[in-house]
Formats: sequence, structure tokens, C-alpha cells
Amino acid sequence: MNQYVKNIFTVVFGNLLFAAVLAGGLVWWILQKPTDLTWIFTGIGIFLAILFVVVFSTVMFLRKNMNGYSKKEQRIIETGTRADAEIKNIQETGVVVNHIHPLVKMTILVNPSGMGDSFEAQIETIMSLVQAPRRGDIVQVAYDPSDKNNVVLIKQTPGKSRS
Repeated sequence: MNQYVKNIFTVVFGNLLFAAVLAGGLVWWILQKPTDLTWIFTGIGIFLAILFVVVFSTVMFLRKNMNGYSKKEQRIIETGTRADAEIKNIQETGVVVNHIHPLVKMTILVNPSGMGDSFEAQIETIMSLVQAPRRGDIVQVAYDPSDKNNVVLIKQTPGKSRS
């Protein structure tokens, strides 16, 4: 599972756990007070205010990371070397994001233009079923020249294949 998916699971699960503990605590607090409606409305108001903060922080986190790249991957895209790569193999990992997008492991042959010999690398990426890459397709990647194991898929160019 790539770092982006792990971050989403961590933030969403953490915020849901926090909201559940908060709700339980507020129910206990309301039940300890007399049945005066003021206490019930105060508890509900506090719960809604904190729930708003939790939901807002989750949405802001997801919005900030919507490009789907971890910080390391973003650094490689910004500072690394770009190249075309041919997809040699695609394997499913068994992980599915949003019930439709599979996380796949691709074996690719990176062809740096004028930068040396081609090399093989493996990457994991969430695949679009609409623009699903196939074996033989050419995709654009960025890689760290000092560590050629650090390769990031930049964009897919469907329909373009090496013949």
C-alpha cells in the first residue's frame, strides 16, 4: 500500500475514533446532569463544534493531498529526471481504493533520453479503470538519478505503445 493511501486511512480512522470517544464522553456527561434542557443543548452544541473541527481538519488534509503523491514522490517529481517508460508487466496487489480503483504493481523499463542505459524498476500506483494502462504502453515517469529504485509515475499516455 503506498504512503498516500496509508495517510488517508490514518487521518480518517483517527478522526472517526476521536469523534466516537467524544460522543461517548458527551453522552456520559449529559446523563450525569439533571434533565434540564440547558445541559442537553450545551452538550449537543459542544459536540457539534468539535465535530465541525474534526470534519474540517479531515477535509483540509484530503484536499491538500489530492494530487495523490507523498512528499517523497512530490520531491522526486520536482527535482528528479523525467523519462518515458514501457510497461512490461502489471500485477494486482489485492488493494482497492474507493471500491473501484485497484492498487497495482507495475514492472517498467525506464528509457532515459540521452542519460544512459535503460533500467527496469517496479512501482505501485492506483490505476484508473477509465484510462487503464496495458502492457506495452508508454508512460511518463520521474526518477532519482542517484537511486534508480525511486521511480514515480507522472502521467499516463493511453494509446501510445511501443511497436
